[in-house]
Amino acid sequence: MVNRFTSANAAITLKVVGIILIASFLLDFLVLLFPFQPTDRIWQINIATAIVDRGIVPLVGVGALFTGQWMQEASDSPQGFDLRFPVLVLCSILGLMFY
Repeated sequence: MVNRFTSANAAITLKVVGIILIASFLLDFLVLLFPFQPTDRIWQINIATAIVDRGIVPLVGVGALFTGQWMQEASDSPQGFDLRFPVLVLCSILGLMFY
Protein backbone atom coordinates (compact mmCIF):
# COMPACT_ATOMS: atom_id res chain seq x y z
CA MET A 1 0.00 0.00 0.00
CA VAL A 2 1.46 3.32 -1.11
CA ASN A 3 0.41 6.57 0.46
CA ARG A 4 0.56 9.03 -2.46
CA PHE A 5 0.17 12.11 -0.25
CA THR A 6 3.21 11.15 1.82
CA SER A 7 5.23 10.36 -1.31
CA ALA A 8 4.44 13.73 -2.83
CA ASN A 9 5.34 15.57 0.38
CA ALA A 10 8.59 13.64 0.76
CA ALA A 11 9.53 14.35 -2.86
CA ILE A 12 8.92 18.07 -2.47
CA THR A 13 10.81 18.13 0.83
CA LEU A 14 13.83 16.37 -0.67
CA LYS A 15 13.88 18.74 -3.64
CA VAL A 16 13.73 21.80 -1.38
CA VAL A 17 16.46 20.44 0.90
CA GLY A 18 18.65 19.73 -2.13
CA ILE A 19 18.17 23.24 -3.51
CA ILE A 20 18.93 24.77 -0.10
CA LEU A 21 22.12 22.73 0.29
CA ILE A 22 23.37 23.67 -3.19
CA ALA A 23 22.49 27.34 -2.70
CA SER A 24 24.16 27.43 0.72
CA PHE A 25 27.35 25.98 -0.78
CA LEU A 26 27.38 28.60 -3.54
CA LEU A 27 26.80 31.39 -1.01
CA ASP A 28 29.51 29.97 1.26
CA PHE A 29 31.87 29.84 -1.72
CA LEU A 30 31.27 33.53 -2.44
CA VAL A 31 31.81 34.46 1.21
CA LEU A 32 35.08 32.52 1.30
CA LEU A 33 36.49 34.57 -1.57
CA PHE A 34 36.56 37.76 0.52
CA PRO A 35 39.05 39.37 1.01
CA PHE A 36 40.16 38.51 -2.52
CA GLN A 37 43.96 38.10 -2.56
CA PRO A 38 44.88 35.94 -5.57
CA THR A 39 48.61 36.74 -5.32
CA ASP A 40 48.92 35.58 -1.69
CA ARG A 41 50.07 31.95 -1.62
CA ILE A 42 48.75 31.25 1.89
CA TRP A 43 45.32 32.61 0.92
CA GLN A 44 45.27 30.32 -2.13
CA ILE A 45 46.07 27.27 -0.02
CA ASN A 46 43.50 28.20 2.64
CA ILE A 47 40.74 28.82 0.08
CA ALA A 48 41.45 25.54 -1.71
CA THR A 49 41.39 23.63 1.59
CA ALA A 50 38.16 25.29 2.71
CA ILE A 51 36.39 24.60 -0.59
CA VAL A 52 37.45 20.96 -0.65
CA ASP A 53 36.35 20.54 2.98
CA ARG A 54 32.88 21.81 2.05
CA GLY A 55 32.65 19.67 -1.10
CA ILE A 56 30.31 17.11 0.47
CA VAL A 57 27.50 19.67 0.87
CA PRO A 58 26.64 20.02 -2.86
CA LEU A 59 27.07 16.27 -3.29
CA VAL A 60 24.40 15.56 -0.65
CA GLY A 61 22.25 18.32 -2.14
CA VAL A 62 22.40 16.79 -5.62
CA GLY A 63 21.59 13.38 -4.17
CA ALA A 64 18.56 14.74 -2.33
CA LEU A 65 17.40 16.64 -5.40
CA PHE A 66 17.62 13.63 -7.69
CA THR A 67 15.95 11.38 -5.12
CA GLY A 68 13.10 13.86 -4.79
CA GLN A 69 12.77 14.05 -8.57
CA TRP A 70 12.69 10.26 -8.80
CA MET A 71 10.04 10.01 -6.07
CA GLN A 72 7.91 12.65 -7.77
CA GLU A 73 8.08 10.82 -11.11
CA ALA A 74 7.11 7.54 -9.41
CA SER A 75 4.00 9.07 -7.87
CA ASP A 76 1.05 10.42 -9.82
CA SER A 77 1.56 13.98 -8.59
CA PRO A 78 1.86 16.79 -11.13
CA GLN A 79 5.36 17.35 -12.44
CA GLY A 80 6.95 20.73 -11.70
CA PHE A 81 9.99 22.32 -13.26
CA ASP A 82 12.59 19.71 -14.24
CA LEU A 83 15.81 20.58 -12.41
CA ARG A 84 17.93 17.72 -13.68
CA PHE A 85 19.68 19.49 -16.57
CA PRO A 86 20.64 22.69 -14.67
CA VAL A 87 21.89 20.60 -11.75
CA LEU A 88 23.98 18.41 -14.05
CA VAL A 89 25.53 21.53 -15.62
CA LEU A 90 26.35 22.80 -12.12
CA CYS A 91 27.82 19.37 -11.28
CA SER A 92 30.06 19.59 -14.33
CA ILE A 93 31.30 23.05 -13.29
CA LEU A 94 31.91 21.89 -9.72
CA GLY A 95 33.67 18.78 -11.01
CA LEU A 96 36.05 20.92 -13.04
CA MET A 97 36.59 23.18 -10.05
CA PHE A 98 37.38 20.28 -7.69
CA TYR A 99 39.61 18.60 -10.28
